[in-house]
Amino acid sequence: MTEFIKAFKDTSYYQKLFDSHEVLGIYLAGSMCTGVTDERSDYDITIITLDGEDYIDASKYEYLMYKDKKVHWYYRSIKNLFDGKHSDSKVYVGTMLLRNIREDLIIYENPKYSDMLHKLYDIKDRLSDLGMYRLYEVWKDYVDDVLNEGKVLEKHHTKYLYHLCLASYYLTGEEPDKDFLRKIKRIRWQPVSDEYKSLAVERLRVYKDYIESNPIEVVNTFDDLYKEVGKQI
Repeated sequence: MTEFIKAFKDTSYYQKLFDSHEVLGIYLAGSMCTGVTDERSDYDITIITLDGEDYIDASKYEYLMYKDKKVHWYYRSIKNLFDGKHSDSKVYVGTMLLRNIREDLIIYENPKYSDMLHKLYDIKDRLSDLGMYRLYEVWKDYVDDVLNEGKVLEKHHTKYLYHLCLASYYLTGEEPDKDFLRKIKRIRWQPVSDEYKSLAVERLRVYKDYIESNPIEVVNTFDDLYKEVGKQI
């Protein structure tokens, strides 16, 4: 990570990240922060901003290559981190992965907003949990369909199956089965054993049972957390 971060910061693209927004912090997200990596894994960078649009997938317009792997970046306004009404699943996957922020993944911190950033780090697990609740809400029909079928069918082949299974481990505090997650992550492109498909069904059941057994008011809780961080802005 250190080698990659140094190389990225030496590019002209890194300087461009600061041109249009007030940047609060930049960190490495995606599979590099979950540890569920394989030969297809790339680099995903999240830029938290004070202003600007709520969420921008900049990789639609440009990206870098580093050792034959793509480097993508995504802008998220600070308020977007606490948005409990967004319809884009990517937003809530990103929120879920906030729990993995650690020192070696941080690319930049704006010293002007040090108090706010450290407050964000303090609540990252609670914020991550809310992201997983909202991710479940967005994908509830899909989860129910898999559970009703009792198996993972071709119509269920999506990378979000991996994200939902990963959420089931995070929410329950279990150690993620990374070998299983690596395989299920690529279900659209490569065969997955019946054993792992059955495990995916089990993990979706765990996910659903946890959410239903521990109900919370997602939008209001997002708002309450934002008020805690907002005091530092």
